[in-house]
Amino acid sequence: MVILFRQLFTVFFLVLLAAGSAQAQYWASYKHVHSSAGEMYQDFIGRPYQDVDDERAALRDFSDRYMALSGPDGDKCFYGCGAGRAGNGPNITRPEFRSYLAYTAIAEAAVSRNLPGEAVDALSAAAQLVEDWRAESTAAMSGLTLLDGPRSEADQKVLSFLADRGWVYNSGCLVFDAPFDELAGHIDEIALTVSQLPSTSKADSDRLNSLRATLPELGRDVWAGVMQP
Repeated sequence: MVILFRQLFTVFFLVLLAAGSAQAQYWASYKHVHSSAGEMYQDFIGRPYQDVDDERAALRDFSDRYMALSGPDGDKCFYGCGAGRAGNGPNITRPEFRSYLAYTAIAEAAVSRNLPGEAVDALSAAAQLVEDWRAESTAAMSGLTLLDGPRSEADQKVLSFLADRGWVYNSGCLVFDAPFDELAGHIDEIALTVSQLPSTSKADSDRLNSLRATLPELGRDVWAGVMQP
């Protein structure tokens, strides 16, 4: 019976993962493919199932190692190195963005082991990072709207701020930002899979619903009123 449940859960998880992957943002793929982060994640979710206590211990070990490699003293190429003219620079460098990717990867890893409480913890940490980044961006935007000068000057200051502080990813010589709606949407996609896990308790479900209620505001564009189209 236990083996049958695990087989059914494996199929259930893979279906959810495939559905999410079909809508995954390009920046989110850095934690799953063509990188050390992706290899580490795939190795973890491919492990044989154990009892719940062993799974929790394994997830803690995975989380500690993943966060360390993603962190400022970790592997600069953890999310791949294909940036710059030579194509060997880190794809993602901003520490807070790397931490966001780590927390969402840990949440997905927890989903794969049917550990909803741990997944909600990781998603909450990811959402807090987005909230902090949004507050920083809002403060910067407020200052820029007070500029006396050409609108183009404000635009250049926004671009300078984003280049210095922004959550961006690099692909060759191109630089792209990760918009707030995509950051919040990615958390919501994972949260949906957590809500559908058979072991999600009422307490975890309530925490998840509270988290998801904050995501529309987190996803609202900060820069729409500042940058000219």
